[in-house]
Amino acid sequence: MDHTGTYRPVRLVQLHRHSGIWPPEVIPHSNSKNVIWLQDTLAHGLPSVLTANLVLQWVDWLTTFLGLLPISETAEQSVLTSPSPPISGPRIKSNRRGDIDMSEDAQRTRALCMARERVFDMDYLVASRNWGPYLRVRLDHQGGDNNETDESDDDFDTTPPAADQLLPDWSWLAAARIVASSVLRTYREDVRRRIEDWNNLREGAWLRPGASPGLGSESTGTGGFVAIDIQHSEHTPKRDWAGVEGVWRRLVCWFDYEDLLSFNADQRREASDTPHWVDDSYQEAWIIVPLSLRITGYSPCPIPEFADRPTIHVEGEMGGAEWLQEAATMGLDDQDVRRVHGTVTMLIDGNVRWSITSMDEDNSEDQWASEAIQLGGIGSAMGSLGMWTGVNHEQDDPLGVVWQWRVG
Repeated sequence: MDHTGTYRPVRLVQLHRHSGIWPPEVIPHSNSKNVIWLQDTLAHGLPSVLTANLVLQWVDWLTTFLGLLPISETAEQSVLTSPSPPISGPRIKSNRRGDIDMSEDAQRTRALCMARERVFDMDYLVASRNWGPYLRVRLDHQGGDNNETDESDDDFDTTPPAADQLLPDWSWLAAARIVASSVLRTYREDVRRRIEDWNNLREGAWLRPGASPGLGSESTGTGGFVAIDIQHSEHTPKRDWAGVEGVWRRLVCWFDYEDLLSFNADQRREASDTPHWVDDSYQEAWIIVPLSLRITGYSPCPIPEFADRPTIHVEGEMGGAEWLQEAATMGLDDQDVRRVHGTVTMLIDGNVRWSITSMDEDNSEDQWASEAIQLGGIGSAMGSLGMWTGVNHEQDDPLGVVWQWRVG
């Protein structure tokens, strides 16, 4: 905002020009021994029975963190001859002998097929999930609550759950990881290789000295935290327990709206002989935009167990759908820059929740909301993965994937 009250995108353009598109490379000698062990253990993919469930049926938190791990040729036979391999359904192709195609490409294609069905399901957007990648929360008749994944129960779709009730839906997040990774593998392999280094899951890559979780606070006397103005307090960096402040890159994936509606209409029909993943007309649109975040204050964490990690309130700027990479790189200031605001806080299971809202192209009102979960430890270089959708949660709102990582 300049002296006339007009919002200017110059700062984000400058930050974009002076920062990379991926986190700094992990120094080889600093690689985690645990990561090295895990890489050796899973060099041929996950154990065969697990892989059959993950690749050919559904996925869980492991795929969210590590990415898709296709089964290797050495383990192929054990999958195909397992007592009850969960390999069925109209979308699984086989050859004339009835064998399942277990090539890496075929496994990735099947996984992407099923991931799209989960990620772009517009019926997924309900209040009981807080319109994000969370398990549904149902209030019981005794006034208590529990997490419930029964999609047939619509009695609890009117009121969003309290913050301390939210738990990540790892099936949706794993599907989102497959979609995002597929986009990067196809269009930006350089970014994918750097971001998906498992060493990036380690805690603390973006935590400043003294900012680790568990710091004491300036107490209000009620267990809460005093809000601090980042522009005036030299103590603010020590409060950035989540590594929030800085420059980020955000991958955004979506289906064009007409394709999204068509895709969902196909999903609701009776099973067809033509699987969705054969139809090349469904392709993700995507963009990687810069994001700048700064801390504006703090409030008490909604989870008492994490009272030493106050909710961080942020604001900043982000490139919009019309952001032009080449023009910004050349320093041209006429860019689509959206103002953003949001919070970073803890979930009850110990994961970190990122809630970011962006405004419309005129920066006059909120337009898009995103909910994401930190990948790996607090302050990890792999960033956070989640969902974006309309901020007003209207019927037939679009939805898609966001994956953001800090670059400076």
